[in-house]
Amino acid sequence: INAEYMGEGIYYFLNGDVYSGQWVEGKKHGAGCYTFAGEKGQYAGHWQNGIFDEGQWKMSDNNLYEGKFDAKNRPCDAAGVIKFPALGLLQQGDYQKGRWCPTHELIRIADYENARVSEEPEHEDQALQV
Repeated sequence: INAEYMGEGIYYFLNGDVYSGQWVEGKKHGAGCYTFAGEKGQYAGHWQNGIFDEGQWKMSDNNLYEGKFDAKNRPCDAAGVIKFPALGLLQQGDYQKGRWCPTHELIRIADYENARVSEEPEHEDQALQV
């Protein structure tokens, strides 16, 4: 019998980690959330063939990275963002060789999110124009 996971579900790993989300042919695929045991962080976003490729990484210190990830689940987006919720600040940048390399100054999270909303088209027909 081939017992591959398909659809949606929750998997509890022996080490205490938990994955909740979509599965295709036994691999994490689609929307899902992987929580590491012992408050060591969490990935939430999109998975592709078992690899976390885009979304949010909540770190153990509650800071958040949002962006793309490589095949080893490491941040790799040149337009990534780190949010520092306790300070109400964020910074755009890139992870290079495992280190955060800022490309912009720190700004308030509210200002960043307001700017993103104002860049979205007001009407659906505007979004379709080329």
